[in-house]
Amino acid sequence: MRKIYAVTCLSLIISLPSFSKDIEVGGASIRVVSPDGFVEVTEDANKELFDFFRNFVAPTNIEYAHFISGEDFDRLRVGDEAVFERRFAVQVVRKAQDLELTTGKFEAMKASGRRQLEKIAELEGKVNKIVGDQVENVESKYDIDMGFTGINMSALPVHLETDRALAYSFRVISRMNDEAGNPLVDIGIGTTTLVELNGRAIVLYAWGGEADLDWSRTASRQWMEAMLAANPSRQAAGWFYENWHPRVLNAIPPALFAMIIAVIVGWFADRRRRKLSK
Repeated sequence: MRKIYAVTCLSLIISLPSFSKDIEVGGASIRVVSPDGFVEVTEDANKELFDFFRNFVAPTNIEYAHFISGEDFDRLRVGDEAVFERRFAVQVVRKAQDLELTTGKFEAMKASGRRQLEKIAELEGKVNKIVGDQVENVESKYDIDMGFTGINMSALPVHLETDRALAYSFRVISRMNDEAGNPLVDIGIGTTTLVELNGRAIVLYAWGGEADLDWSRTASRQWMEAMLAANPSRQAAGWFYENWHPRVLNAIPPALFAMIIAVIVGWFADRRRRKLSK
C-alpha cells in the first residue's frame, strides 16, 4: 500500500549524505545526527523527493530534516519502489522556535503537554479540519484525489520523561476511499519526542506501521540520546515568566498536527503511483 515509484524522483539519490549537520533554530546552533540505519533526504541530492515530504509538514511547524530507511534508499538508488513506512523528522513549532528555554520553562512545557494529552479527544475535530485542508492543498498541487474522509486518533501515556525530554506515542486510524469509492482504512503509529537542545524546544518524530509501536519507541529513544549527546543543554536556572506562557500552552497541539499529517504520506504515495502507472 505504502509505495511510490522512483520514476517520480527526477534525480535519484546517488550517495549517502553526511552523518550530521548543523541547523539554526531561533539563533541557536543545533547538531542534527542521522538516526541509525536512516538517510536524510536533501534538496541537493533529490529535490523532488525533498519537496514531496515538505508537502506533508503541518503549517504550524518548520521541518529541518527528514530521514528514510536505508532499505528505501537502496530501492530508490536502483530504480525500485520505495515503501516509506518507517521515517524520522526534525521539526520545530513556529511559535516556539525562538523561545529561550529555562529549566522552569521546559518543565512547564512538559506539564502542559501531559495535560493536553489527557484531553486529546477534544482536539480530534480540529485535527481533522487541519489535516483535511492540508490534503486539499496536496491534491491540488499534484492533481490527484486521495479520497480522504477523516482520521481517528488515540494518545498513549507518556512513556519517557527526563529533565531534557518528553516522549509519547499515538495510534492513528486514517480513512479514505479508493478510486471506486470503496472505504479504505490504514493504521499508523507515531512517537513524538519534545527535547531541549542548546536551549531550544525541538520535536523529533518517528513514524511506523501498525505493528511498530515498540520499534518507534526504541528507535526514538536511541536517536534522542544521540541528539542529546551531540548538543549541550542551555537551560538556565529559573522560571522567568515573561511573554512565553501562551506559546508553551500551544506547543503540543501543533506537534500533534504535524505527526498526524505525515501519517498520510503512504496513502498519497500509493495513489500517486497508481495514477502514474495508468
